[in-house]
Amino acid sequence: MATTSPQSHFTRTPTCSVITDDDGRTTLSGNRLVTTAPTGQRTEQLRTDDEARTAYRTHFGIALDVLPK
Repeated sequence: MATTSPQSHFTRTPTCSVITDDDGRTTLSGNRLVTTAPTGQRTEQLRTDDEARTAYRTHFGIALDVLPK
C-alpha cells in the first residue's frame, strides 16, 4: 500500500516522525506517540490536545495552537 492510497494511515492520520540521537525514532501518529530505541519500543496514548501539542513541541520542535486534522 502506497503512502498516497486512501487505505494508508499516512492519508488518514497526521503523522510526524524524527530519528533520535540514539539511533531510534520518535513518531506521533494521531494520538499515539511511539518511541523506538535500540533497547525497545514504548507506545503512549495521548489523551488530550494539550498532551499532543506538548509532544509536538518537545519531540519535534513544532509549536502549534491547533492540532492538524
